[in-house]
Amino acid sequence: MVAAEGVIKFDLRFQNSPLENSGALQELLRWRDVFHRLGAIGQDPDRYAGDAFGNISCRLGNSSSFLISGTRTGKYEKAQPGHFTCVDSCDIGKNSVIAHGPIKPSSESLTHAAVYALSPAIHCVVHGHLPQVWTRMQELNIPATPVDVPYGTPDMARSITRLFEQNGKPGQAAFGMAGHEDGIVAYAEDFATIEGLMRNKMEMIVA
Repeated sequence: MVAAEGVIKFDLRFQNSPLENSGALQELLRWRDVFHRLGAIGQDPDRYAGDAFGNISCRLGNSSSFLISGTRTGKYEKAQPGHFTCVDSCDIGKNSVIAHGPIKPSSESLTHAAVYALSPAIHCVVHGHLPQVWTRMQELNIPATPVDVPYGTPDMARSITRLFEQNGKPGQAAFGMAGHEDGIVAYAEDFATIEGLMRNKMEMIVA
C-alpha cells in the first residue's frame, strides 16, 4: 500500500497570517507553474490514491528561512499567493518546524530545510514526482536515499546530508528518494538550473 501524500510528520508551530507580496513570492508563482506543466508537481487520479504531489521552495536572502508551497497544493493548475507559506526555522533533531502564512507548509519542509543547510549557495529546491526517472535512477547515475527512510522525517534529512558528503558536495544536483515512490529532489542556485537538471534526466530516458 502506498503511503498517502502530503501527511505532515513533524511538530508544527504555525501562525496563520498573510505573506508579503515579495519578488521571491512572484518568482515562486511563476516557476511552480513551470514544474506543474513539466509534470513534476500535480495530481493524478491514478497515482498515490489521487493525492496531490510535489513541492517547491526558495531561500529568503542568505537566511535559513524559505518560502515553500503549502501542503496538498499540487492539485491546482495555476498557483496563487495563498498557496505558499514561510518556514521561519526548522530543528531537524527535534523534528519541529516553525512557520507562518496563509496555509500550512508542505510535508516535505524538513527535506527542504536539510538541503538548504548543505550550502549557502543553494537557493532553490524542487521535490517533484517523475516516475520515468525514479524507476531508472541507477541507470541515470542518480544517487538515492535508502529505501527504508520515509519522506518528511529527520532520518530523511540526515540521509540527504550523507548523500551530499558522499557525492562531492555539489552545488547543484538531483537525488532520488528510494523509499518515496517517484520522488526526485533537485536543488541549485536558481530554478532555471533545476528545470535543466530535470529535463536532462527525462531526455536521457527517451534518447
